[in-house]
This record gives sequence, structure tokens and C-alpha cells, in this order.
Amino acid sequence: MNFIKILKKKQIFIPVIAVVVVTMIIFCCLNSTNYNEIQTDNITVQSNIDKNEIKEDSFSTDAVCEIAKTVAAIGIIEDKVTGSIDEGQQVEQPEIQVIDNSITASIEELVIDIPNVDCHYEFAYLNDAHVITGEMDDISADNIENVQLRRDGFASSSYSDSTFISLCSQIDGIAGSGVILNGDIVDYVSTSNINALRSGLDMINGNIMYLRADHDYGVWYSDNLSYSDSYNMQSGVIGDGDVTVWNYPEFKIIGINNTTSQISENTMSLIENTYYADEKPVIFISHVPVNSIVDTSYGETIANAWGGRNLSWGYGCTYEPNDTTKRWLDMIYDENTHVVAVIAGHVHMSYDYMITNKVRGHIFAPSFIGTVGKIIVV
Repeated sequence: MNFIKILKKKQIFIPVIAVVVVTMIIFCCLNSTNYNEIQTDNITVQSNIDKNEIKEDSFSTDAVCEIAKTVAAIGIIEDKVTGSIDEGQQVEQPEIQVIDNSITASIEELVIDIPNVDCHYEFAYLNDAHVITGEMDDISADNIENVQLRRDGFASSSYSDSTFISLCSQIDGIAGSGVILNGDIVDYVSTSNINALRSGLDMINGNIMYLRADHDYGVWYSDNLSYSDSYNMQSGVIGDGDVTVWNYPEFKIIGINNTTSQISENTMSLIENTYYADEKPVIFISHVPVNSIVDTSYGETIANAWGGRNLSWGYGCTYEPNDTTKRWLDMIYDENTHVVAVIAGHVHMSYDYMITNKVRGHIFAPSFIGTVGKIIVV
């Protein structure tokens, strides 16, 4: 049996090809500068900001098996954090959001088969929601038209903020072992976007792993917000450590924050300390996917969809690793690796592939089209 098997999607209402076509239409409506921003988010791959923080939850077998039976019960487990979390800038309380009941989550299921797993784990998963509200607060006058174009472009059956809030209202009924948000949940930082984010998260019971990417911190369209404001506003919603670890008896999920940037030395040390602590199978969560070294069709597919660029981490890719980030890739590419999967988003399509002969990659479809991933570990 393969480590990972993909089950047929339930209720997928927009085929992958249509998603790519719609996405490219969005880009053609923008000028060349914004075309690059929406495709690659930021071509210059910079170093991550060091916080030297790791968030870790450890779960016993008995606790996990009992929790797996009750959707909301996982929320009672104590969150163990090493290091301090900036409480962040206080964000005004959002207004009550109206849920669009016409949006039914399209479930994309991924099954990960790990030996000797005693329980049935189910994790809900979102990426690339690109939440944009209709309010133009914190947006400079010369960017209002561009932001409106982006809002229209990310709308499917509803605008992206309504879609996100509706998906969040359904998550508790989809999976009960935890919720993973893997980057570009908001399209840029503004007061109204952060309020919409908070409204959605408030509907979710249980543990949440929220890994940011460049859009979750972006202040490109504002003339009154700095990146310092952005980090504080995001931290005020939910802590954003460099590495988040969910440590189960049989495996570990390791989430890396902001993988649209190079991995910092401090962050890499946290990853290494966690990875090498034992030989448990590891599932990495990274917003940016990892390039395949055994399947050339993967890079060709991504490049064909994105103007000739393979928007992945790897040599010859858009995200070319420095010496520090290379250590992370070496973990994955090593023939003796205990990584079983790398789960990603970023490229606005669903794609399943082999990174190596032992490690599978899976990219989930974007949540702005109404997709919720369901990761099943058995």
C-alpha cells in the first residue's frame, strides 16, 4: 500500500483546469507589476523574520483516540508553547458575519497510510482563501481599483470573505482532529480583512494550526500600515510561531511558517531539533510546494500553468534555496528520510505527485473556490 492514497473528491464543482483558466484571467486584468505579485507573491525570496518560537502540542494515545471520537473535544488539550508569543495589536471586534448558506464545502480527501497508527485521525485543511472584504479601509487611493479587481477575480459563487466564513462554519462537521490553515488565508492585511479572518476562526472548535505566507502579512496596498503593524495584527488573532508541531504517538505534523521566504537559521534549528528528536514519520506542512526529483511532469505542469515558472522550492525553481533552506530540502530528499508527505498550496490547483520514491507531495485546491481539504491519517 502506498503511503498516501487519493480518494475521489466529493462535490468538486470546478475542475482543476477551470481553476487555472480563471486564475490566469485574473492576472490578465491586472498591470504587469500586479501580475507578478499575484502569481509569485514576491519573486525575491527573502530571509524569514526570526522569532525563535516553536508551538508544540503533544498527545497521548488514550487522549487522542478519545478525542478522535468527538469533533470539538480536542480544544481542551493544553497548548504547550516554548518561548513567548507577542500578544499583538488589539484588533477591534468584528461585526457578526452573515453566513452564505448557498455555499457547500467541496471536500478534497487525502489519505495518509502510516504503519501502526492506533486511531483514525481527520484534519480539516484550508489554503489560499485570499479573503478580501468589500471595505477599502487601509487601502491607498491609487490601489483601490486594483484591490477591487482582485476581489472580483477571487470570487466564485460568492466573494472570498463570504466563502471563507461559510467554510469555517462547516469545518466542525468535516474533521475533528484539528484544523490546518496553510497560508494566503487573507489576500493582504487590513482591519476589515483581519476582522473577517477572526470571524471565521471564531466558528471553529478545537486546535488550529495557522501558518502564514506572504499575503497573510502583506501591506502592499496600504499607505498607513507597516509590516510591524501586520505582524502584530496577525498575532492578535492567533499566535504565529516559526514552527508549529502536533506530536502524536505514531507520527508528527510539523508546520513551517511563511515558506514564501527562505528559512532562517533559528527556524531551521527548531525544525532539526524536532525532526531528529526521534524517528517518527513526519508530515511537513509548507505553503510553497517542494519540487520533485523523480517526476519531471510535476515541474512541467506547474510551469505551464504559471508562465514558465515552477513555483516550488528546489534547484532551478522560482524558490531557489539558500544553504539554510537546503538543509530542510535535504531532510526530504534523503534516502533514509522519515518524512512521508509534504502538503502545500500556493499554485491554485490540486495536484498529487511523488517528490522522491519515498515521499509524496500533495497540493490542495484553493479555498477561494470553496474547497476544504480533509487529511485522513490511518
